[in-house]
Amino acid sequence: NVSCVALVSCGMFLNVVPSIQSFLDHANTIGFFLHRGRFVNKLAASIPPTEISPLPASLVHATYLIGVMCTNDPILKQQEPQILSRALRSLTATLNPAHVIYMLQAEVLLTYYLFHQGRILEGGYHAAAAASIAVACRLHKIRSVGMAGQAPTTTADVLQLPPPTDNVGEGERVQAFWNVFIVDRYWSVWSQSPSALVQEASPSMQVDTPWPMEMEGYEQVSKTWRFATVH
Repeated sequence: NVSCVALVSCGMFLNVVPSIQSFLDHANTIGFFLHRGRFVNKLAASIPPTEISPLPASLVHATYLIGVMCTNDPILKQQEPQILSRALRSLTATLNPAHVIYMLQAEVLLTYYLFHQGRILEGGYHAAAAASIAVACRLHKIRSVGMAGQAPTTTADVLQLPPPTDNVGEGERVQAFWNVFIVDRYWSVWSQSPSALVQEASPSMQVDTPWPMEMEGYEQVSKTWRFATVH
């Protein structure tokens, strides 16, 4: 229960615990792909967000925004435009390699929020941003045997993520890709435009990442597990 976590309530994060609990109650329906327990612990240490917080400001604000959207509290609802503004501004910060997956989560959450609000074009912009980050990190090629020995040839090779620290970390990356895949498909269908992720004519863009498991599966799997890939 998030109310048991020492979340700070101050300034712009007044009444943060109910809104974060609201977020967690709806997390499975809005593209949340991080390990819940680890996320809550890092969130508790990131409110209010600073330059040294475990989570970037963009994800903290996006989480708060979704929580407020999902609550029925009229007082919290009044803060929604300001929270959205802060979330959007914080996305312009310089991309920290240690925060790439968290920035990606923020983009996915904002995409769902804007789609839900009927702001489809703006949501499409963030869906495209999420797809760009995913490709730049090669999340579409997790454990791909076809990548062995390939030399970087495009700008999609710019963001080199460090190896995941454990199976949960890798699971977050697998789940991240497939959640980005979903919002990319939403946008592609609505706009009747090509997918930013699936380009069959380009071998470097073909998806070769494992199907996702439930997060509990990543907690239980051994470190020597070899995931089957999707071709």
